[in-house]
Amino acid sequence: MVPVIGTCLMAALLAAPADPELENGETGRRLGGHDFILTDVVPDPFVTTQFRSSTGLGLVALDAGAAMVQAQRAIGDNSSGHMQVAWFEQQIGFQAAVLPFLAVRVNVAGLVGSGVDATSALVFGVKGGYQFDGGATASLRLGPVCLGASFDLAYERDFVLSPLLAIAQAMEAVKNSQVPSISKLFNDSSDIRVQPGLRAAVGVNRTFGLFANAGLDYDGAVSGGVPSATTVQFGAGLSIDLNPGLSVPIGFLVAYEYETAVDSSSIDRHTVSAGIFYTGRPHLQLGLEAQGAFYPVSGFDSVSQGLGEVTVRYFW
Repeated sequence: MVPVIGTCLMAALLAAPADPELENGETGRRLGGHDFILTDVVPDPFVTTQFRSSTGLGLVALDAGAAMVQAQRAIGDNSSGHMQVAWFEQQIGFQAAVLPFLAVRVNVAGLVGSGVDATSALVFGVKGGYQFDGGATASLRLGPVCLGASFDLAYERDFVLSPLLAIAQAMEAVKNSQVPSISKLFNDSSDIRVQPGLRAAVGVNRTFGLFANAGLDYDGAVSGGVPSATTVQFGAGLSIDLNPGLSVPIGFLVAYEYETAVDSSSIDRHTVSAGIFYTGRPHLQLGLEAQGAFYPVSGFDSVSQGLGEVTVRYFW
């Protein structure tokens, strides 16, 4: 709750009088007269200087696969294998337009999650993690159209404490006349992600804007035994601002992204996002965004994820 309150207070303090150049010129996120509402689900092509912060709460529902259910049975747990995991996440980022056509950025994120009932806590346990990433976007404006290319590099590290897997591994060790290892209780994994992409936006008019992206995501394992994977992503979205036409400082966002594997791994992810935002200041984006994702995870038959977050972006 404290990060959410802090985010809202910071946004209120930053809501100074609008910059006339930003109001009247085709700069920053303004294109075709429309001030685009931005989202991380479908990256934008704009060269902007901005600070970004988001605070989110999420819930994941998982249906365990046969191997996971068998491990549960081994310790006398006869539940259905349906689990729920809740998590809290915080993201902070800064992007700077170093040239009229080039912006560089850096971001940091952290999360902590846990099973919400006895079975979920036993199987999933507790998870924490953090991510550092940086990147750049180069773009070209052609009237109401903006085309961009991006490159991002990220380092992720996750820590998982799973009692069920630790117990199962300990029982296997005893069965084989071995000494159980305490280190099996704790799993530490890390990976590096490389993400090149193409981005585009069209300012239809002062009220509507369209945007899309296509990208490649290589997720290479560094430690922890997590397999590497390469996926391609395609996304599109609609930005709506009611302020220019109706003098109502409210905006809406709808976005969708599809991600699929290009190698032997099984990844097929659908993500949808919708949000409502305050649009009374052209240099400020403040609102609520809800996301839903559906995708497979190793050891589970199906996974569905929901996330609600408060986001704020301040543009210079």
